[in-house]
Amino acid sequence: MNSKTGKRTEAYRAYEELVYSGYQHIQMALNDLCILYMEDDNHKMARKLVEVSSSAASAFEMGKYNEVCFGLDVAAWERDVTWTAQLMKDILDSVETIGDFTKSDLYQHMTLKAVDSNFLIGLKQELLKSFGDEAFKYMQGNENWEKLKSSVC
Repeated sequence: MNSKTGKRTEAYRAYEELVYSGYQHIQMALNDLCILYMEDDNHKMARKLVEVSSSAASAFEMGKYNEVCFGLDVAAWERDVTWTAQLMKDILDSVETIGDFTKSDLYQHMTLKAVDSNFLIGLKQELLKSFGDEAFKYMQGNENWEKLKSSVC
């Protein structure tokens, strides 16, 4: 596929789709790799993968939400109170950016639907519900966590 076929727009779209799907595959592999490192109790590599995931989301213009959300599982696994509270704040503050990739010039020849506002509302509600999950039990009573809960509830 190239400009020599006379189908330049199709070539752009095909390559943009490869970039987009490549990002999805990268994130899936990073997530699965992170799970393995957490199972092996390797904190250093789990945190490194959070950094790599964040950088990839930024490089592929996926929006702030996608840059910050990957770390929450690692923060909860480590029971890192400060990091968990900061990540949850960042995640809640950036929910509206989850579909920012649809506005990116990197994917300008692709037909991408804007993220539905009802989906965003539902996602935020699910995030707020997760404050009470067993995974975040270690956060209960933490001043920053309780302040964050009360500011968004």
